[in-house]
Amino acid sequence: LIPGMGGLLLLKRRVGLKRAEEIITSARVFSAKEMYDLGVVDILAEDGFGVEAVRKLIQQRERKAVAYRTLFQAKQICEPISKNQLLGIVDLWVSAALSLETRDLRMMARLLRSQERMVAATAEESDADTFYETETRAAVGAN
Repeated sequence: LIPGMGGLLLLKRRVGLKRAEEIITSARVFSAKEMYDLGVVDILAEDGFGVEAVRKLIQQRERKAVAYRTLFQAKQICEPISKNQLLGIVDLWVSAALSLETRDLRMMARLLRSQERMVAATAEESDADTFYETETRAAVGAN
């Protein structure tokens, strides 16, 4: 249901309607690199360096602020997203949400549990990495 909340309109601007539909209906998890290659993501940054990368991008674009602002405005004219479009999508989304059946809710619950397991596993990996780095620094410092 998430793409129904304007995601299709925004994604369509970046990759076209056909490709946006393919992405949304694929049920795939795309990597940042794949999204970058498709033109959905503007910049890639190493883990932990996102804020730094965004600051650098802002500084680069400040040098040509008028050009970027004008380009943004031109994009808005070429592919506007109107209030009526957004309201229509919200109406569709609400209708779809109210039409969910028990099997749909069970599947959503399974997806949620799967995501929670992935988050927990990622947190455990992060804790293990932190422990390993701490132990490695201590061992190196002791030598």
